Amino acid sequence: MKGLRNPFYIRFAEQIGSDRDFLRLFSPGILDILPDTLWDRINVFRSAPGAGKTSLLRLFTPNALLTVYSYKDFEQYKDIYARMKEIGAINDEGPCVLAALLSCAHNYASLEDLDLDNARKERLLLSLLNVRIVLAILRSALTLRRYNYPEDLEKLQLECPPEVHLPPGVPHKGSGRLYYDWASQLEKNICESIDNLVPPIKDHLSGHDSLFGLWLLRPHSLLCDGSPIAERVVVMLDDVQKLTALQRKKLLSLIVDLRAPTKVWIAERLEALSTDELLSPGNTEGRDWNLIYLESYWQDHRKRFESFARNVADKRAESASEGEIASFAGCLEETFDWKDCKTEVTTALDHVSGRVRALADAKPKYREWITLRESTKGTPVDKLLGWRTLEILIERDLLKEQKTFGFIELTKENLQTQDQSDVRTAAELFISKEFGLPYYYGFTRLCSMASANIEQFLDLSGELFEGVASASLLSLSKKMPEVKSNRQEKIVKQTVRRKWDEIVHRVDRPNDIRSLIESTGNFCKWETYKSNAPYSPGVTGIAVRMSDREKLRDPKFLEKDIFARLASIIASCLSYNIFEPVLDYKCKGQRWMVLYLNRMFCVHFDLPLQYGGWREKSLRELCHWIEKGFHPPKPKGDLF
Repeated sequence: MKGLRNPFYIRFAEQIGSDRDFLRLFSPGILDILPDTLWDRINVFRSAPGAGKTSLLRLFTPNALLTVYSYKDFEQYKDIYARMKEIGAINDEGPCVLAALLSCAHNYASLEDLDLDNARKERLLLSLLNVRIVLAILRSALTLRRYNYPEDLEKLQLECPPEVHLPPGVPHKGSGRLYYDWASQLEKNICESIDNLVPPIKDHLSGHDSLFGLWLLRPHSLLCDGSPIAERVVVMLDDVQKLTALQRKKLLSLIVDLRAPTKVWIAERLEALSTDELLSPGNTEGRDWNLIYLESYWQDHRKRFESFARNVADKRAESASEGEIASFAGCLEETFDWKDCKTEVTTALDHVSGRVRALADAKPKYREWITLRESTKGTPVDKLLGWRTLEILIERDLLKEQKTFGFIELTKENLQTQDQSDVRTAAELFISKEFGLPYYYGFTRLCSMASANIEQFLDLSGELFEGVASASLLSLSKKMPEVKSNRQEKIVKQTVRRKWDEIVHRVDRPNDIRSLIESTGNFCKWETYKSNAPYSPGVTGIAVRMSDREKLRDPKFLEKDIFARLASIIASCLSYNIFEPVLDYKCKGQRWMVLYLNRMFCVHFDLPLQYGGWREKSLRELCHWIEKGFHPPKPKGDLF
């Protein structure tokens, strides 16, 4: 795949042609999300767009498994081979799972357009799924044995177990060719009826009442050259959000109730979920299924996501045609070099230190604090951070209720007690905002800005890599090119601005969503930049009581249009990863649903990237924000 100028612009697994190229760009870190009971239960993978569901499923397809096995001794593929062997997808002899990938994006939803009763539509849906499952497994079986499809179908033999009851017309046993002919003809008849919008009235199109294909295609029922093909058979259904709501509900119910020996993996976007489902708990586990929310997993394992993203970035950088880049992270300046902005830093230092001295002139109790700051050693940036931190601490002290007399000096010990890292982080943010110095730079912060979504990471990284590639071309030395912190921030902000403008093209109710997000961002900004930084390093989210969250799931409560509208908007924000939810957060003797802003939008509103700072809101306040927006209250005493 060497030759692409910017491999970061490749977003989706479908865009990568050969399996060898796909695997060269694939990071095995995403396998961390797989549960220990992977092969024993139904697995449902859910996420916002771009989290990597389709890439994960493609890894288990026959061609990908064969490629992993064939190249197991090559350095670039050793890590993937080791992980796939560890989870039981491959052994020393080769692949040991037969997996078929089937998209739900084609024709299924169109069945709802036929002039038939719901029961008949359901039966035709199951018919179409059954025949496509059979065809997909036949294709995968021949591929796994390195035969050609459909030419070598005679090499396959399938015999239905006696306890499985098949509908009329379905063969009980025979060659792969026999089942292929049956399934292909039935699929053709159903699709013709869909295309012509003609109700199928023939007996052979009466439809099926179960997903018998999952029982028919068990490992020991499907043979190739007289022997079982694999230890396990898995059907992977992708794009399940493309089904209608009724179809999806029926499918999930049937699969869970069926308890078939052929396991099913389901991948769907969060947009498929109802408002009630989106406001329900995140990762859950049932007796027969695993429910995996990709973003929720990464948000609970942020260091793992950073490691995963680092590997993704390095693999793509290695595949680039421009220059020899061993580490993408190594191309991003991680520490601000004040010499690049010497004038700005010096001006800021003089301004802030002078402002603090003026603030403390009439307050003798701050004398020792001022003396300590004046004796601080370090770079101009270290001194600037120290003075700005002190300014925040003095502002806090001035706003406290006076518990001591004003002439009592505050000591060195007082300062050390309060001079904490979160206050310094707030000081860094304040300095960046006031004096235009960079804040959003470095690989660690880049990963934070991705909000646990790998497509979002690639969006940001792709633009940064353009800077890396350009620097590499212009460099005359062999030293790895480096994008300076101020250049990084400029690129990131331009990318974020473009992504913000794209919201209206991706979501339902775009105006309402933008109103809520702008209100949330502006509110967080107002709280964050208060002079005493009361919630340092800043506020990046809002919260509603869990009891209010339950109201948003209550059909009776939602009979009021205003609250139904709010519930729908919050659900949409969750489905597109605009809000990052944390449920059952215990604080102030209450339980809360915290809704943090996507970290990329924190950049849009000049907010910090840390979590923990949030403010409670009532449902009525949020409804008001949607209608009127957020407007900061006037300061006390301000009559105008």
